[in-house]
This record gives sequence, C-alpha cells and structure tokens, in this order.
Amino acid sequence: DAIYRYDDSLLVLNDGYFVSLDTLYKTDVLSVYSIDGFVYMLKVTTGHGYLRLSNDSAFTGGTLFVGTGLTVQITEDLLLTLQEGTYPITAENGSLKATGTLLISRDKTAVFDLAPFSPEPVEYCNVTFTIDPGFANLYVDGILTSYTNPVPISYGEHYIEAVLSGYITYEGLLYTSKPKASVAISLSAAPAPADEDILYDPDSPTLTHEPVEEDPFTDIPDNTTDDSPTPTPVSGTSEDLSLIIHCTEGTAVYINDVYKGTISGGSLILDKPLGTISLRLTLEGYITRNYTVSLDDDGEDAEFTFPAMVKE
Repeated sequence: DAIYRYDDSLLVLNDGYFVSLDTLYKTDVLSVYSIDGFVYMLKVTTGHGYLRLSNDSAFTGGTLFVGTGLTVQITEDLLLTLQEGTYPITAENGSLKATGTLLISRDKTAVFDLAPFSPEPVEYCNVTFTIDPGFANLYVDGILTSYTNPVPISYGEHYIEAVLSGYITYEGLLYTSKPKASVAISLSAAPAPADEDILYDPDSPTLTHEPVEEDPFTDIPDNTTDDSPTPTPVSGTSEDLSLIIHCTEGTAVYINDVYKGTISGGSLILDKPLGTISLRLTLEGYITRNYTVSLDDDGEDAEFTFPAMVKE
C-alpha cells in the first residue's frame, strides 16, 4: 500500500471553501492531490450532513431505520451523521410507524417531522406550492413531498428546498401559523460550470492556508479519510470516574450519536465511558466537529480541551 505524508500546510477544499481537517467525517469521499507521496490538498467529493427528529416524543424508545443498513434506537435529541444523499427512512414504536424519503445535504441538518404520525393532536396549515418549472422536486424538512395538492404542514418553522437538475436550488424557511397559505417558487437556470482544473503551485498566492493552532492540552485524532476505523462499541462506563470536556460555551456534546449535554461554565462532566467512542460537538451557526477518542480503564479521570468552535 502507498504511504502518503502531509503537514500543517495541507489544504482541505469542501464545496468551494477551504476548511479545517477536523470538519471531515469517516464517510466522506475525498480526492487526494499529491506530489511524490506528499499530499498538499484534499477535495471533498461526497460530504456529510445530519438527521434530527422533531415531535418525536411518541416514538422515543422505538427504532429508526435509515437506508438499508442503519438501525438505531430513538432517543431524546437524537442526531445522526450521514453521507449526503437520499435515504428511505422509517421510525417505529409499537403500533406507531412513520415512513418517508430523506434528503441529506452537505453540512446541513435534515429534520424528520413525526407529528403527522403521532397520536397527539397537531394543528396543520394546508400550503399550496406553485413551483416553476413544475416538475422540480420539493423537500420539506428534508422529506421528498408531492405538491400536486395542498400540503399539510404542522404549525411552526420548516426548511424548504426546491431541486431540479440544471437549476439553482431554492432554499428557505417557511413559518406556518394559520390554516391555509400559498408559496410561489421560481427556479433560475444554473450557470455553466467553470473549469475545475487545479494546478499545484507552491508559490501561488491564491493557495494560502493559515495553519491550525496546536491544542496545548490533548492530541485528539480526527476522522479524515474514507478508511478511518469505525469506533468500537463502548465497553462500559465507570461511574466512579469522570469524562471532562472543555469547549465553547453552549456547545452540544454527542457520544455515539446520543446527546449527552451542553457545555456550561466552560465544561461538561460525564461518567467516563470505556473503549473507543465517536464524539461530536455542535453549536448553532458553527461548524460541527467530529472526533474519535479512546478511553482506557486506567483508574483516572479523562479530561479533553477542544479548540474553540468556528463560525460557518
């Protein structure tokens, strides 16, 4: 197998922007640009997004099926990281069942609204969509939706996308609070794609990159390639020991896709899990971070100080 090298000058290109290495996830597909085994740039060709459930109290404790291979238990504040693409999705809990088709867009969060499938009474707005061209696909909170007839949408804020090949995707927020509403969307033709040939010139002023400041506390591995090992299941929890996480105030912490709490007063203290875990840090308006952390049964607390969150 070929061995590649890189240093702090490595560039990571994602959707036309240079990003830091720790924004990558294990399912991302990358193009590697190298000279004589030295990697100077990675380009994300297939990225990842996120799935969150809403109005899911009746389904908590049930099972969520995503695509053909992912099965997880539905927990409060569940947040999943998925490769961008379209997935069939099913949520089940006893006699309750919800199905749909989910669009995961790069670096965005799709919300699967379970209100229409729950026994609780929910108020709906019948929204009439007029989209030009009329054969574009409509996604409401990431769910492919037919708009031939008025669409019943639960009261509140919803994320809307209109997608058609050859046209610029429409993205917007819809707030519903009355029985009826009308929405008109006109898509603009997409411009011809520019030449994406990328030439390596170490002296080029356009290929500049500020090195990421080293964390003085803990060396934390990140998920940067397709073949990153899948975290092994947590082998247990030591209730007598603590996992202490430091990061930006208000950051939500997920361990193995399960919400664990929010950074308050500069830190979050949890029971120390044992084994290799997948740790995700999220904050509204900031770039989501993913880490793989190994925690040994060494009889000591584990403490990690992560870099400050960076705005999108």
